[in-house]
Amino acid sequence: MTISTCEIVAVNAGHEYPIIKDGSGLFELKKSQHVRPLGLNPKTGYT
Repeated sequence: MTISTCEIVAVNAGHEYPIIKDGSGLFELKKSQHVRPLGLNPKTGYT
């Protein structure tokens, strides 16, 4: 997490979306684009 920009960088290993609690006590579901896990398709290369 970058505190000065409030930016969070995370990975998703097939888990649910993260839920963030703000300073007022409210919760927010943070949705992002899901992609296929690395290694799922044997034809896909990795460098």
